[in-house]
Amino acid sequence: MITSDDILGKEAIDSEGDFLGIVMKLHLDPIQKTILGISIDPGLWRPDLYIGIDFVKQFGVDAIFLSAIPNSKYKSLTVFTYEGNNLGKIIQVNESNSNKREFVVQMKLNWMKFYQKRKCIKIPESSIQELGHSIVLKKNASLEYME
Repeated sequence: MITSDDILGKEAIDSEGDFLGIVMKLHLDPIQKTILGISIDPGLWRPDLYIGIDFVKQFGVDAIFLSAIPNSKYKSLTVFTYEGNNLGKIIQVNESNSNKREFVVQMKLNWMKFYQKRKCIKIPESSIQELGHSIVLKKNASLEYME
């Protein structure tokens, strides 16, 4: 059996082994009397992350391990084309019912004129070659331009 003292104040580690922050809150269902999720404080000037209990893989002795990477971790990552050009930064991550992600990218000014002054593009996860500290698109990535 574990208590809230065993969870609060522990480090939260995502499925790639990256430190996300410190667990600050437990969210409880008062009717079912179960844990719904946790809130993680990622540090100064960054908003708290809410992680649903379904994404908690294990409550360890010194850390909480997650089974997935929260979508909010991708916000403000730089997106590069296959050729290495900086397209812009991720401003939003959308997830469909089939767990497929779509990334909304705020384009850099020099790319906006190339793409007929559109400010944002949508990139499906299937068009991504590398996903890490930045995002690299596949050679023939499918991009959807937004108004």
